[in-house]
Amino acid sequence: MAISRPFDRPFFVRTVKTAGGSNSLAKGQLAIVDLFSATQAGANIVSAFAGYPKDENRFAIQAGTSAKEPNRSYSDKGLRSPAFSLNEIKKLKATVPTRTQQTVDELTIGYDGFLPSTAFNFKKGQAPFRMWLHLTGGLLQYRGGGHNAEEILEFVKEVPGCDPYDNCEDCDDCEPVDCRTIVTELIEEMRNREVSGGMKVSEFVDITPIFECTDNPVVVTTDMTYYTLSLCDTGDDEALNFVQSQYNFPVIRINRVGSTSTYQVLAEALPTAYVQTIGSILQGCEDCPVGWSAVAGGYVYAITIEDNGTNYTTQITASLANPKYVAGTLVKSGNNAGVGFYTAVYNAEITQAEIASFVGTTTNNRNTATVAYVGELQAICTNGTVTNTEWVAGDSCEVTTQEYSIVLADDECGESMLPELQAAYPSAMNIAIGTRIDEYLFTGTVNSEAGAGVVTIGVVDYAITYATSATVTAGNFVTAHAVALAALGIVVTSTLGVLTFSAEEVALLEDISFTVTGADAFNIVFDAVTPVQVPDRKGCKTRYVATMVTNMVCLECAPVYQDYWVTEAPEPYGQAAWYLSPGQAEINKGGSCLCGIRIKGKSFVLSGNEAIWDYVQFTETSTKVQASAGYNNLEIREAIGHLSKADYTGVHTTRFAPRTHLMGNLRNLEKESRSYFLGEAYRYDYLGRILRAEEAVVQDNFQQMAQIMLEIRHENYSQGFGGRHSNNILYHFYVPFGQHAATVALLNGMAAAAGVPTIQI
Repeated sequence: MAISRPFDRPFFVRTVKTAGGSNSLAKGQLAIVDLFSATQAGANIVSAFAGYPKDENRFAIQAGTSAKEPNRSYSDKGLRSPAFSLNEIKKLKATVPTRTQQTVDELTIGYDGFLPSTAFNFKKGQAPFRMWLHLTGGLLQYRGGGHNAEEILEFVKEVPGCDPYDNCEDCDDCEPVDCRTIVTELIEEMRNREVSGGMKVSEFVDITPIFECTDNPVVVTTDMTYYTLSLCDTGDDEALNFVQSQYNFPVIRINRVGSTSTYQVLAEALPTAYVQTIGSILQGCEDCPVGWSAVAGGYVYAITIEDNGTNYTTQITASLANPKYVAGTLVKSGNNAGVGFYTAVYNAEITQAEIASFVGTTTNNRNTATVAYVGELQAICTNGTVTNTEWVAGDSCEVTTQEYSIVLADDECGESMLPELQAAYPSAMNIAIGTRIDEYLFTGTVNSEAGAGVVTIGVVDYAITYATSATVTAGNFVTAHAVALAALGIVVTSTLGVLTFSAEEVALLEDISFTVTGADAFNIVFDAVTPVQVPDRKGCKTRYVATMVTNMVCLECAPVYQDYWVTEAPEPYGQAAWYLSPGQAEINKGGSCLCGIRIKGKSFVLSGNEAIWDYVQFTETSTKVQASAGYNNLEIREAIGHLSKADYTGVHTTRFAPRTHLMGNLRNLEKESRSYFLGEAYRYDYLGRILRAEEAVVQDNFQQMAQIMLEIRHENYSQGFGGRHSNNILYHFYVPFGQHAATVALLNGMAAAAGVPTIQI
């Protein structure tokens, strides 16, 4: 605050009061009061200003505080401005949040997803590829190492070149190199590089590839969706336990605002609704409250009887002291060796004579019964209200799987090690004995009863003519061509008119076809190639497979920005290591790619609630990013370093811009408000603030506030030659955005009466 500008005085407002007296203002409730019309209820609250003299210092701005008994330590008065007249109102203005989400630094280097000319270009004869990353701000200030909240990092990747000692293969230094492999390895190194303080780069920024490839592999994925549940509860571990108890997957609490907790799960499908019920309460002398039902108390008895699994509730209630039985309380708890276990409540004690009468007959096996007193049951009130709260779907991501193999010797009895292997690893890995394909089968069924044709295998035609029946026709084909086909690696057999071709290589069978040589209707219908799988066991060893789930890849605005799949091999079993099964490696985007890298700063938020506000100050910021890359070898030194203007320069798509008007950034102003208006020092102990009702008016740090400013020039008499002096004060009204209409209307009405331009937000 400069000496040439008004003093700032903040009010934090939740609601507005437009009638009544100032003594009934609630905490955070705003009013304009008329000091000339004080009553037993306090100064009258004014909402219409027409007809009031403009030169009388009769008005004051007042906001309520929590009700408490005044004493020598503190008062019960509200926050009240000095008196002013309408003529002293000079200006009314406002500012509001313009950004609902924080914008972070995001840049691309190499292929930008649009212009092919921007893509990385790797050739075998090039020098090592270097990339420089400059990180500032955000979490870097808290990482426990370094200085100036800054890190400049260099990454080097060798570009595969020609081997001068390999005379078996021609190599061209200008031959392109697959950029996808280099970029993937570079990203992994960047993500896992440690900065000073021990944290990894991936904790400060998100680094993802930009790939636009041809021949993309077909990947079978499973959708995983984040679902959230908002509940009004106590927000403690007990509340979390209630939610977790209804689900078999992990539930976490991700937010707590006021009395509302937000829970999150990750699941393949929408979870069932969360069911809330109201617990019973003991009934005292009074009747149960409205909406509650009385359950009578009484005496609890345990009853056993040989019912052989049949439910004897009807027989027991009809025979055992029926007038004393409390309807609906007999419950069968279970059965053991034909004996049923029951409990029931009676409104009076059962006599020994009544028990003897019940067990004194063989009817319904009553002579096998026992009746024992357990204790008294208190009368209670129950509430049958059931509230179902639905989960809400959020972001969706995908996972896929890769298969890993391990080869182990069979045990001393020649049996597989499957049970031991399954016991050593989590069941979710689905460990099983692997299979191998020992041959491929291709079948053709002979149809019709006359004609001729050719079976084409490769580029050779093999004649076939219908004779007598389909069985004879197929057999004749085998007799005529089996030897020739065997020379190609194909074995042909026939059974009941079905020709079966088998081979160890699928390529030998994929192009078999049949063509009619004349106008006859004779034909052969071929099925698809079928691989024959057998357990992969040989040489007293067995191959086992495990299914590993990849990382989650979340949906992006375009497929070109999608992250790649990553899995890790399981831990070795003894001395044997797992390896990626053949045919499992290619789950990421295919060849002939345009490659780049996208780097996006991560948001960093510290938000302490009212209890820990003095220890965890509010912060909402993000890491800022710069990057460049190329083939030159520029030395960069931290503290005096800079980024190379190399072959590739990071191009920002967005820049960091914080959200404004956040309540978490305004908490210190509320402290100043109490000090100015009440003369009370801020209490740094949470218990003290609770006991004195001095908690913040708005406790949600992420609440964005509308800011309305009213400038008043207070004119006062003074001693000395001047006679009068002016004191300009700018009153700031902070109201949760979206709840500001009543505050705007009240201040607009007063400004209009003073002849000052009004506002609209």
